[in-house]
Amino acid sequence: MNTMHEKAQPKQKSETERQRDYCKKLCVVLMRYAVADELPALIQTLETFKGSILQQRYAPGLNDSAYDLYANFHLRGPVVGQAGKETQ
Repeated sequence: MNTMHEKAQPKQKSETERQRDYCKKLCVVLMRYAVADELPALIQTLETFKGSILQQRYAPGLNDSAYDLYANFHLRGPVVGQAGKETQ
């Protein structure tokens, strides 16, 4: 039988969970400190990475989520212009 002390200990995270947590926090930090001129490169990097995942494997949740982001942001006007400059 487990003691109360054993039940209260937090479950150890897997290496994948730790890496995901790090990526989430890194993105938050990057967004906090990136200036306007740096955002197009960050957006392009993330879009390229998303496209790479979708090319390599079937990921319907990623595809659906990416479409929702596109619909919410790009259909109102481009987030990043053709030359990597923000549109007004």
